[in-house]
Amino acid sequence: MSKIFSKCLGEIALMAAAAMWTGCGDVDKKADESTESQKVQERSTKAISGTRGRLEPILDEDKGLGDSLLYGLLYGSGGGIIAKTKGEVQVPQESDIVIEKGYNLDERSVLKTIRQRTPGLRHIYNKNLKKKPGFNGTVVLKLKVDEQGAVENIVLDSSTTGYEEFDNDVTLAVSRWIFEKKKVRGTFKIPFTFYEKE
Repeated sequence: MSKIFSKCLGEIALMAAAAMWTGCGDVDKKADESTESQKVQERSTKAISGTRGRLEPILDEDKGLGDSLLYGLLYGSGGGIIAKTKGEVQVPQESDIVIEKGYNLDERSVLKTIRQRTPGLRHIYNKNLKKKPGFNGTVVLKLKVDEQGAVENIVLDSSTTGYEEFDNDVTLAVSRWIFEKKKVRGTFKIPFTFYEKE
């Protein structure tokens, strides 16, 4: 991530300068802005895709804070400036994790992974808020994690959002998470509460 970020830092600075320049209000600048913004985006995409082979994994919503921040900087509204987000995710507490009988797992390790991945869930929520403004609620997922920390099975246990597409997006994102090896193994339920900031 640090290599990607350092390679794109120059591009980000250029995009920020272009966004400030656009704010001056000249008609000529606005005409040039779209061309310049497109060139910067193409160069950014080349720089990123050259490091891993393709763009999608880097900008995937479930990769965590660094990649969410990079995505916001590159493609947020305002020509590269981070868009203000309305949505928030309440991070579950240890007491919220319901462990199935017969398993002994480290709740702190589970929470560590959740905290690292919460920005990705926030991104999913904000993306879906644009499609369906005003929705909120709690999504409860039941996960089975193997000894390697990978999610072996995931089920949407319950949801109060009333928005099936969003519930599926959250379930898919969490299914890709990797928990700490040997510390997290077993079946458990986790609630994620999504709400809009005032």
